[in-house]
Amino acid sequence: MSPFCDMGVLEQFIEPVGFADVSASVALLTCLGLSTLFVILLNAVSRKARDHPETMVRRMIVAVVVMPVVSIIVLTLLSSRDTTDKAMPLYEWLGFRTHRLWYAILCPIVLVTVGYGSEYLHRILNREPLLDVGDLLCLHGFRNIIAAPLAEEFVFRSCMLPLLLPHWSVTICVFLAPAIFGVAHLHLAWEAYRNGERIQRLILVACAQICYTTLFGAFSAFLFLRTGHFVACYLSHAYCNMLGLPNFGEIPAHPHKSVLMVGHVVAMVLFFGLLAPLTDVSLTGTQFSSYFVP
Repeated sequence: MSPFCDMGVLEQFIEPVGFADVSASVALLTCLGLSTLFVILLNAVSRKARDHPETMVRRMIVAVVVMPVVSIIVLTLLSSRDTTDKAMPLYEWLGFRTHRLWYAILCPIVLVTVGYGSEYLHRILNREPLLDVGDLLCLHGFRNIIAAPLAEEFVFRSCMLPLLLPHWSVTICVFLAPAIFGVAHLHLAWEAYRNGERIQRLILVACAQICYTTLFGAFSAFLFLRTGHFVACYLSHAYCNMLGLPNFGEIPAHPHKSVLMVGHVVAMVLFFGLLAPLTDVSLTGTQFSSYFVP
């Protein structure tokens, strides 16, 4: 483990480094620590409602500025000079590279569009707008589509996966970091409790929140490791937040319910069928590919 005096901050970003010297327990505790700090800071900056403008602005500053800086400092302190084939500059560990950037942008857009194909069909049948770009023009939409994905993907994907990857298999990493990400969203249930929500409903909401965020986080982590690009997981997160959750509850009473049910099945089959081929390392060319070799 190299402190700042061993290697300058700039050199940490340019010289090949690795995280193999960090023990598995320290790596896991660091991820849990960053997650806990994220939640504590979000709740400490304002006691007003989550959607109050003052709360949103303060939390966005914490999420987009404070937490990324803290996370980079932590990773810089934990990284060490490495000359193996799995070493790379810190900025590349974080997912910032130009190699096949165009593909890292295209790939998540295609996959999310396919996965949401039935939702698009639903909106077409209901004669609703396919996308509401106007959300970006309000503070609430900016938080959900720009700020939240930017902060969460950087901290929970870019900064945690490099620490976990040297110690666990890709499969474990794909679900371990998202599990931490999912638990970090429990503060939303606490906020609902403070607002007078019933305990029974809170438990259901909390379980659903953890399941959804963990499953989405697994997809995002998979994209990060397969493409090696931060922009891939960020775009997938932002795109999903823009579209929202699919409206499954309306299907049973919909006049075209059979078409929609078939559409959902086809969309899921296509999504999972294309997930591995479209993110194959032969297409993405990421250096993370060395971790996929047994």
